[in-house]
Order: sequence, then structure tokens, then C-alpha cells
Amino acid sequence: MEPFELKKELSLGTGIFTPKNPKGRAAENYEADYTLIKKLGLTHCRLELQWPKIEPVRRIFDTYSLLRYKKAIEYMRYLGISCQVVLFRFDAPEWFNKAGGFESELGEEMYLEYVRKVTESLGETAEEFITFEEPNAYAQKSRYLAQLPPYKMSKTDYIKTMAHITSAHRSAYELIHSLQRGSRSESRVSFTMNMCLFEPAESYSRLQENSAKKKERDQFSLYKALATGRAAYPLKKYIGSAKKGKSFLDFHSIAYGGRKSVGGVENQVKGKVPIDDNFVDFYPEGVLECVRRVKELFPLPVYVAMGVADNGESFRIKYLYELLRNLSLNPNDVERLYFYSFADGDEYGEEKLLKYGLFTEAEETGGRREKKSAAFLEELIAAGALSPKMCEEYKGFFYKTKLTQGITAEKSADLAAEE
Repeated sequence: MEPFELKKELSLGTGIFTPKNPKGRAAENYEADYTLIKKLGLTHCRLELQWPKIEPVRRIFDTYSLLRYKKAIEYMRYLGISCQVVLFRFDAPEWFNKAGGFESELGEEMYLEYVRKVTESLGETAEEFITFEEPNAYAQKSRYLAQLPPYKMSKTDYIKTMAHITSAHRSAYELIHSLQRGSRSESRVSFTMNMCLFEPAESYSRLQENSAKKKERDQFSLYKALATGRAAYPLKKYIGSAKKGKSFLDFHSIAYGGRKSVGGVENQVKGKVPIDDNFVDFYPEGVLECVRRVKELFPLPVYVAMGVADNGESFRIKYLYELLRNLSLNPNDVERLYFYSFADGDEYGEEKLLKYGLFTEAEETGGRREKKSAAFLEELIAAGALSPKMCEEYKGFFYKTKLTQGITAEKSADLAAEE
């Protein structure tokens, strides 16, 4: 652990739900949560909306929830925190899934009704919109891996879903801008792609090297389709393409998923590398390669979201240190970093078992309990640097990282639950 100065041009933030759980006292008290975010020294926050709560029945909108979201954003801005609104991540209404979801051509129409209502309700309070958060991960988990509703295992349904999401993003981008055109403060709009660094399991294997390169090309092809509206095969079987030269993003946004080793097992983790409790090889250096690829497409600002599952609070400080040091000392184009997440439990499906938060809920009071990693981050931001004194104080939290001989990432949540 060595001292370093934080990159002055790097803005820091986190992600949060409001409210996360209508029965939880801490979830209801969003003012206290945002005050804690301000206390940490973070200047940005991603607010993930819950579509099922806003539109429990098609075209029947919960005006109280929309008003509550608007007040939450206004309070954030009052504290000097910039808000980025995420319209959709993994949580689709039950009625939407029953109607075919994004597999259906009607999925886009239903989604745009929701986007219009949210945009009109929030007005100019939202500075930025993310139409889809990790759409590739959502399509894969819901239509190919049966990990999220509607729990399917069909490659065709995965391709259809990804194609219709690509078209829906394009339409949502244009809709939001058309609704806000001429306003005093027009929101910026983009999407967030889950991106990983793919490497061959054995460096001497030409077959694995070619497979890793193909996965990287496929990943970037999806990103390019969302950014330009021009889909390649097989997506273009189901949707048309936009005119050449158009773009459908105002900034780049990446959710970095670490390094994946391509070998005999799908999405394997390299042997003898540090992993988190979701069996992810977080490998901070890999984010720079993903950033370089998207920056080549359009010269726009780049924002990155990343997090680490640490159920025992034993290596999150190590992760924060390596991540921020890497971004501060190496030349890169990352302008904003969102560290996920603000509190434990802000995940979907099996990942709810994993602890990504800087805070956890204090059961005795219903408030928040600060973790050691949050204190580390607050002290680091306040000083603008990691001092020798901090290195000495936090070194005991630095080397407690698991090592693995290699494991399939798709089985990670099951194994974490068994532990």
C-alpha cells in the first residue's frame, strides 16, 4: 500500500434505490441516505427507478412514487449532488413479462409509455438519464441463463430481447430529447453496457485466444449497435437500422464486470488471482482497455460503474485502493466513477445475498451503519490523497483477498449462498 494523489479530474459517486423496500425504515428515509452520501464527499449519485412500483398495471401510474422520486432528486440537488436517473435495470413489471416483454415487438411501445410518463413527471430535475442499465446482462440472465424473470433458456429469445432493447433505447433517446427540447436544462441521455476484459485461460492456446477475441468483438458489436442504432447480424433480423452517421448517446457509460478467462469452461476465472465473494476477478487495470475501445467510437465523456461483493468487509478497501490508484496514476479518459453500491441489498435475484454496499442497515435503529471501507473512502476524498498515515492505519484490511484456481462465474451466487 503506497501513497498517491487522487486524480483531480475524476468525479466520484455511488448508486442507490429510493425507496429500496417500502417496509424498511432506512429505505424510506432518503434524506438521511443522501446526507450520508454528501458526508462521504461524493458528488454524483445514480438513482435506479423501479418500474414495477411506478406502473404496477399497464397505463396505471403510481403518482405518489413519481412524486417521491422527484422530491428525492430535488433533495440531492439541494445537497449539491448531481443525479443520474436509471430508467431500467433488471426489474420489469410482472404484467410486462406476461405480455412478452422485450421479446415481443410490443415491448418497445410499452416501455416508451413508461419513459414518457417518467420524463414528464420528473421534468428538468433529472440531469441525466440511463435508458437501460446493463441490457446485455439483463437479456442474458432473463432469456438465456434463467436467473431472472421470465426465467428462460433460449438463445433465440435472448437475441430477440437484445434486438428490441436496442430499438427501444434508440426511441427512448429521441423521445426524452423531444420532450425536453427548448427547456432551460435539457437532460443528457445514454445507456450503460456491462463490459468485461476477455483473456485466454492459457496464453499459448491459439484457439482460446481467438475465442477471447470473438467475445470481445461481440461485446463491442452490441455496444456499437446501441450507440449508433445500426445493428449487425443477428440483431438486424428483428429490427431496422438508423441512418448512417447518427448517434444515440450523449456520454459513454460502462459497468465494468472484471476479467473473464476464456477456456474449456464458459466465463472461467483465472487461477490464483484475487476474487470477490461473487467469484469475480475484478482486475482494475482491465477497465482502461474497455474505456479505450468505446472512446474510439465517439469522443464523448466516459463514466464507469463498478463494485465488489465483500460479505466479510475484508478486502473492499484493497479494491478501492487499487481502483482509485490505477485511475489516478495511469493516463485515461474516465471522468466519473460510480462505486456500487451505497448500501447492501441493492441488487437483484441471487446477488441480493451478496454485500456490495458501503453501508449496511442497522437493525436496531432502522438507520445505516457505516462500514470501514466507507470511512476509508471519506478520509481519502477529504484529503485528496492517500497519506502514509492512512497506509499504516488501513494496511490490516489490505491483503485479505481470496484466491481461486478457477471457477465458473454463473455458479458463483449459488456457491456464495452455500458458504
